[in-house]
Amino acid sequence: MSNQPTTKSPTDEHECSVMRLHQIILKQYPEHFMVFVDMFSLGCLLHIKGDTDAGLKVINQVLGAVPERGNKLYFESIRKNLPGNEIRFNLEIQPHYEIKELFKEYLSAARPNTTGATEKA
Repeated sequence: MSNQPTTKSPTDEHECSVMRLHQIILKQYPEHFMVFVDMFSLGCLLHIKGDTDAGLKVINQVLGAVPERGNKLYFESIRKNLPGNEIRFNLEIQPHYEIKELFKEYLSAARPNTTGATEKA
């Protein structure tokens, strides 16, 4: 057994954030980045609704539009951590308000009420 400290994998769910993706898209497509941000968010929405193949297709199109060099493991981490993180990814990527609103039913369904029980939408 090694005495070296363990480091978290970049694919660890808590380490995976799409805020970096937002910055990559902004740098690559400054005039049209919201198109890609909204597409990514809509892919998350399709995924959480159960249309996983369609959701992944849209997300993969966005990831395919930005340079993979230096981002391959990061993109794999996003794909791996998508299930269960669709809402968080939507909030982090910062789509237009109208796109965020499409997640409203999922946000209220997952938000605990003051007694600690989960509210129903």
